Amino acid sequence: MNLELFREIFDNFVEPVYLVDPENYTILYVNKVLKEKFGECVGQKCYYVFQNLSSPCNFCSNKYLYRNPEKPYIWLHKNLKNNRWYKCIDQFIKYNGKFLRLEIAIDVTKEIIKSNLLKEKVKEYADLFENVPVPLYRTTLEGKFIKVNKAMRELFGYSRKDFQKIKAEDLYYQPQDRKKFIKRIEKFGYVEDYEVRLKTKDGRVLNCQLSTRAIKNADNQIVAFEGMIKDITLEKSFRKLLKDKVKKEKEDNNPLITQLSLIHDFYNLLQVILNNLLLIKNYCQKKELLKIEATIEQLKAIILKSQKLTTALTKIDIEKLRKKDLVDIKKVVERALDLFEKKEEIIFFVNLPDDIKVIGWENQLLTLFLNLIKNAWEAKKGEKAKIEIVGEIVKKEEKDYLKISFKDYGKGIKEEERKKVFQLYSSKKHLGIGLLIVSEIIKNHQGMIEIESEENNFTIFHIYLPIAKRKDKKRILLIGENSNLLAIIKNILHLHNYEFHYQREIEKGIKSYQEAKERNEPFLAIFYDTLYPQLPQEIKDFKKFLDSDPKTKIIYSAFIKEEDFKNFEIFNNNFIFLKKPYTTEEFLKVLNSLVKNDK
Repeated sequence: MNLELFREIFDNFVEPVYLVDPENYTILYVNKVLKEKFGECVGQKCYYVFQNLSSPCNFCSNKYLYRNPEKPYIWLHKNLKNNRWYKCIDQFIKYNGKFLRLEIAIDVTKEIIKSNLLKEKVKEYADLFENVPVPLYRTTLEGKFIKVNKAMRELFGYSRKDFQKIKAEDLYYQPQDRKKFIKRIEKFGYVEDYEVRLKTKDGRVLNCQLSTRAIKNADNQIVAFEGMIKDITLEKSFRKLLKDKVKKEKEDNNPLITQLSLIHDFYNLLQVILNNLLLIKNYCQKKELLKIEATIEQLKAIILKSQKLTTALTKIDIEKLRKKDLVDIKKVVERALDLFEKKEEIIFFVNLPDDIKVIGWENQLLTLFLNLIKNAWEAKKGEKAKIEIVGEIVKKEEKDYLKISFKDYGKGIKEEERKKVFQLYSSKKHLGIGLLIVSEIIKNHQGMIEIESEENNFTIFHIYLPIAKRKDKKRILLIGENSNLLAIIKNILHLHNYEFHYQREIEKGIKSYQEAKERNEPFLAIFYDTLYPQLPQEIKDFKKFLDSDPKTKIIYSAFIKEEDFKNFEIFNNNFIFLKKPYTTEEFLKVLNSLVKNDK
């Protein structure tokens, strides 16, 4: 080996190069790049200079090179001294009959970071695929399932292992329908909303729509399918019911119209989710990290919107069987504004009174406001719509109402059309479904609606909703972690004309209790529920309530003996122990006793 030629070659390398004696780890040569980083280090130990260690590295490549001295050893390593990643190429070379180890270290830190980011994005895509609330699948051309997500498994009742054993045609109610499906997709490359009957593991028949694309190889041959499935069994039932209702001219009393409208919006969102998932997959294959990041963020926002919209997909018929709730109108309007997908095309002015509540169904009221906002947007004359939402408390027919006025500055409504705007198909363009929904929901809430309009100028919808009577209501503070139990307690309180406020943690409950007293809106009592009693600590917390008000009344509910509860001096007539399990009557008896003591 010519040392001068060796130095001339490697001194000009842009990557670190060094030569070391493998027997004693002494550095024999470093090139200019290494000298700039570590100084003149010839004669020192390599493990100390390069890794900041006091003894030979346990990852040293000497042992691999000794096994096969003729071949280089290539490995990846993160330097302990500067925390950068290097691709190391190690080779034994002979000099004066002795092996010396030559190492070239290529800095690959940027590539490693990029690779790790890609792995994270691919994992995030996989998580989205698994958890998105839409049945998604991928199969081979022969019908073998490659991948199915959670929603797919739940829809058909098969486990992940089951899907590995069955084929796609096993899901078809009539197996020959799959052959028709394949012919169609071979012709067009994809199908959208392709209707077919499928069956679940337990034999139930589902009416479904398939939106699927073909995956082709380099020779343009179909090798797989991937897509989504929509279960439209209920939707088809709704359509039939709606058709029957229209025939009988009873459209104005049909509570299913709202459901159809919401289902349509919901499925549109599901289609957008699928399209974005396919985009992410393509970006992953092309390693386009920025586009993956942007699309995932967009998809998260869409999924959040679909989750919000899902809350409105509650059958009105079922809601009528449920007890109404106290609904904060301002909060529901704010939710509707946030949920409306074209809100960037509307200039909003909102002025609603705080803490005004009506008795009703929050989902229906949310749908009501969404339809009024949509109606204002559709009536716009320019690129942007302008809508004012103003509320005031008024007396009408000796009752207190919250009057909410939705005013848009759009096309207006002709006088001869105002009387029939709440009839089905009154509008040729929009079919009149939205305003029919508005009318139906207002009737459900014993409210009223009035219209003012001037053609090519403005339209105002005045909504009147009866205000919940809150006089003489007693307020209860609920504290506890058992959300299922406390949900039942809330219903009991509501049915018996109590108001309630909930806090999960006792520290926050103490703060709420003190703030309510400062506002001169004190709580009648505290209902404290615990799964795992910790009385000594809880006693300290209860003393904080007493510091705020010595007459604090507390109902303590737990799975313990009453004797354990009464052993503490703090408990008196204002502390009542309610042992689990208890009946509704026992709970109300305890509550009523506190009301009597309060009087």
